[in-house]
Amino acid sequence: QTDEQLQGAKRAAEAAHHAADAANNAKTRYISSVSHELRTPLNSILGYAQLLDEDPTLPVHRKQAVGVIRRGGEHLLSLIEGTLDIARIEGGKLALEAKPVRLHEVLRQIVQMFELQAASKGLRFEHDIAGVPALVKADERRLTQILINVLGNAVKFTQAGRVSFRASHVREMAVFEIEDTGPGIAAQDLERIFEPFSRGGSAAGSPSGGTGLGLTIAKMLTDLMGGEMTVCSRTAADGGGASGTLFRVRLFLPELQGAKAPQALPLRAGYAGARREGRRDPDGPGDARHRRLGNHTPAAPPGPEQRPGGHRFGQRFRQGSGQRRGHRASRLHHQARAL
Repeated sequence: QTDEQLQGAKRAAEAAHHAADAANNAKTRYISSVSHELRTPLNSILGYAQLLDEDPTLPVHRKQAVGVIRRGGEHLLSLIEGTLDIARIEGGKLALEAKPVRLHEVLRQIVQMFELQAASKGLRFEHDIAGVPALVKADERRLTQILINVLGNAVKFTQAGRVSFRASHVREMAVFEIEDTGPGIAAQDLERIFEPFSRGGSAAGSPSGGTGLGLTIAKMLTDLMGGEMTVCSRTAADGGGASGTLFRVRLFLPELQGAKAPQALPLRAGYAGARREGRRDPDGPGDARHRRLGNHTPAAPPGPEQRPGGHRFGQRFRQGSGQRRGHRASRLHHQARAL
């Protein structure tokens, strides 16, 4: 009887597992379809809002209303894309594309991006990325997404002080540290900081907006890449020093020796040289509309008596066309008589 109960419990657990997988797949398909249907009209709204926001003739009070529409649309778009990323990761539909990456160049671009954001808020942005190799094997898009999400939160919720970004690489392991002097995260909020749509008490009271998905996606991508993300924080209520938060991301990024990194696409180049003018319909040397390139005026085109065969190309083409039409009419006439 005990064995029968164990077998029954096992079958019930397997059935529940299959039902949960089916429900998860249905949820992923539903989110994907709904996200596509929402993003299509939302992109149109954001496009027209951007055009109106850049219109210099728009009154100030109208421009403020357009700004509200644009910020609301961008917030909704980030929410949709974040939800879609989570659904893809949970459904196993997100595949990593590891390839040679210029790590130092990627980090330098991220630093330049957040230096401007921090400066606009009056924050100091400190960085140390000298200890990373030039070339590693990684998924550049997902690595960038992880660092931007964490750094974006640090800059967003820090109102005074500094934000620090440090990177090191030892024994094929890369360690990224993002530290800020913000309000910190309470101990009860640290337990659920990586849950979707979860925002701590200090973040909820912050004037900066957020979807509550950035850290969730960063943690899930870190786990997907076989890494580890940890966080420690201190609030003013804890005492013992200033408040702040430290995120540490560890990823396996093997250094590549002698491999070739993907080359950047060349920039588009326009015409280089002296300015030239061109006009259409060169009807002859005496016509004012003849083509003129720089200071060189081409000679008049040769006449029919100067060309080989003594005929213009257009005349020969018309003659050939007439002969073909005659042969075709004769063939149709013989076919009609045969019928």
